[in-house]
Amino acid sequence: DNRTTGTATEEALAAVFARVLDVERVGADASFFDLGGDSIAAMRLIAAVNHELGSDLSVTAIFEAPTVAALATRLDSGTTTGREIAAVQVLAHGNGTPVFVPHAVSGVSWHYQVLAGVLDNPIIGVQQVAEDTPASLQDMAGQYADRIEADRPDGPVQLLGWSYGGVLAHAI
Repeated sequence: DNRTTGTATEEALAAVFARVLDVERVGADASFFDLGGDSIAAMRLIAAVNHELGSDLSVTAIFEAPTVAALATRLDSGTTTGREIAAVQVLAHGNGTPVFVPHAVSGVSWHYQVLAGVLDNPIIGVQQVAEDTPASLQDMAGQYADRIEADRPDGPVQLLGWSYGGVLAHAI
């Protein structure tokens, strides 16, 4: 649905979405990711929203509320913090060898849920939690390898990643 924006917050957010995504117009119910947004653009979007609207959103907000309407509701209700992030989270159930997907630069892997439409395997996100304080990419990869092994000690597993998540998958 591409209904027009209604509230002042929706109008302001639609303008920021359009500028960050370099599109002419953004409807209230259009998903940031369907319009071409990715994890890098999500960081730019949240920084612009926080600057222009005086909010304090985290990047995970756009993954939880990817439309102008949903993000406006979150801002207008004062719900800027999302749900607690799990270190390992089942994103989709399925059969066969589980596919572990390390997070993108956002720290979350929720956007990999769309893989359920093309894979029948369990899809399991590996996410960055507040307690994570790795000194390097190799340290992070070691922590994540330990999480994967703890979750599936008997293996086998598959790893899949894109962009920053691809770098992490390779390091793991």
